[in-house]
Amino acid sequence: PSTSDTALLKMLQNDFIESCSFASYLKSKLQENYLEFWLRAEEYKAEESPDARQQLGSSIFKDFFVDKSPKFLNMEEIFTIGLEQAVQQNMDSCFSKTQMAAWKTLVQSYISYPVKFKRTEEKKKSKKKTLSPLELMIERYMERTQSVAEELKTPRPESFPTADLTEEPKES
Repeated sequence: PSTSDTALLKMLQNDFIESCSFASYLKSKLQENYLEFWLRAEEYKAEESPDARQQLGSSIFKDFFVDKSPKFLNMEEIFTIGLEQAVQQNMDSCFSKTQMAAWKTLVQSYISYPVKFKRTEEKKKSKKKTLSPLELMIERYMERTQSVAEELKTPRPESFPTADLTEEPKES
């Protein structure tokens, strides 16, 4: 993992205000759907109930990969081929390739994330009372990663989506 990968993951796990500021920056670049998808794929991986996971997977697929959906992610076919079938079969790793591609987009955006934008957004957030749906997802992700780290009684893992883009998803 690069320094940017590490910095972005630490921010998403530990710094709510900066994470929300980054989400606003992504929105200004019309890329907030990549973050929302990445967070929802993390939710999918954490879901233990097969039925709930099936519903969540179908919802994610419908929201991000069906043509003309409002949040459609225009990804190369190499990342999405076989995705619908993998979701229907409730495979553990069905979103691995697409999540990795979304992560790469997020890291590239993080690299160009200007300090000036961060400070402006932090001031706005400190005055804001309600959270957007994406900000609520960030909050849930932070809570989940913190509780997992506490359960393990070890520092939070420095894990990244590392799926091999050429391997087939594994069935659950």
